[in-house]
Amino acid sequence: MNNTLSLEKEYFILKKIFIGLLLTLSVLFSTSSTTYASDYIFEINSNNAARMQEERIQEIYEERARVQSEMNEGYEEKLEELQKDLESLGVEFLTDSEVKSKLRATGQITPFVETPKSNNITWSSYRNPNWVLNGVKYEVQHLTAESNSKPSTLTDSQTISLQSSSSWKVGLQNFVLTAAKEGVSTINTGVGIALTVYDAVKSFISDSNFTKSTTVSNVKASYTTSFYETIDFMYVKKVGQQDKDQVLSFVTNSMTGKTSWVVPKFSYNKYNGATESVEHVTGTRSFDYKATGHRNGSFAVHAYVDPMFGSHSMVTRVQITGIEDQTVQTIIPRQYKVPGYVK
Repeated sequence: MNNTLSLEKEYFILKKIFIGLLLTLSVLFSTSSTTYASDYIFEINSNNAARMQEERIQEIYEERARVQSEMNEGYEEKLEELQKDLESLGVEFLTDSEVKSKLRATGQITPFVETPKSNNITWSSYRNPNWVLNGVKYEVQHLTAESNSKPSTLTDSQTISLQSSSSWKVGLQNFVLTAAKEGVSTINTGVGIALTVYDAVKSFISDSNFTKSTTVSNVKASYTTSFYETIDFMYVKKVGQQDKDQVLSFVTNSMTGKTSWVVPKFSYNKYNGATESVEHVTGTRSFDYKATGHRNGSFAVHAYVDPMFGSHSMVTRVQITGIEDQTVQTIIPRQYKVPGYVK
């Protein structure tokens, strides 16, 4: 009997010790995992100067896309000026032969691509060797594709006319609206269009009684939308390795464009019951959406270290609607995953 109690007592003691060890190991692994996650996120790019320079380069690329899409007077000179700004920050604009050399140097992608014919694409490159993750230093090279003034798959323009089917209050109806998607998720950052009919036409009407509750009818609008896609291919290697050891680890894109419109004529009801006609209303609005992590080298380093991180982040759709929520244009970006397909 005493032997049985002794064995039971020893069993419970051993059980408590075992559970204690499990709890201790659990805490240790939890702490280790938390520390690693913290390093994984925050030890990236400890060089603040390099970070600021890369952010400035990003801003200039975005401005180049806006200049391209708007094509205002003198835009070519502005593009040249922005190119010089990028070059002063270490960006190289590549010739056809340099792009071909880049493809040959990265054996991981050569079997899957054709050599780009770049007469309608502007290629540029920027290297940042200041990314640090868990004590290892990495270099990220950005190979960026932009459309130039010639037709390409990265740019397009379309015109459509829409006609209203009923009367409505100008303050309650959108004249033009954009929405962008990244996969199935809505992109909430960037510059989008959300303009009511009232805001679109009010500057063309001198009638002080024209308000957001004024009713309009017989609205016909002609919309022209143009867009430019910029794609950034990010290659990663450990600092000190040769270019042939680089891996194309992450690809992102951005969509920039504008929608212009002309309303030849529309009618609105005046306060005294009379009908007034307004002619030739025009306007333009720009939009600008970029995918999560666009031109962000930390995403490329994470993808290089962890294959489960993902290899791309893309704007997949830009939807533009006009009066009565009718479709103006549905833009489906090309979303190239390797540079050789860009044309």
